Amino acid sequence: MTLLSWHSDKYNERGYHGMIQPLWLIVGFSLLEFLPDNSPKGLLYFATFLISASPSVHPLNIAWMSENTAPIGK
Repeated sequence: MTLLSWHSDKYNERGYHGMIQPLWLIVGFSLLEFLPDNSPKGLLYFATFLISASPSVHPLNIAWMSENTAPIGK
């Protein structure tokens, strides 16, 4: 999350960085859905770990909303 926020700040771009979490989760859930039932337990564990280790993009959403919100005085 910290690395993602730092990289987003460095390039002043929020949208594409915010797409990382959904794509990350799609990969993990697709692995769980399409792996055969007799897959090695280590591979299933990896897919579960991949899902649970997805980065949070909440700070990017807050930064994006803060940049696009007018100050109180306007």
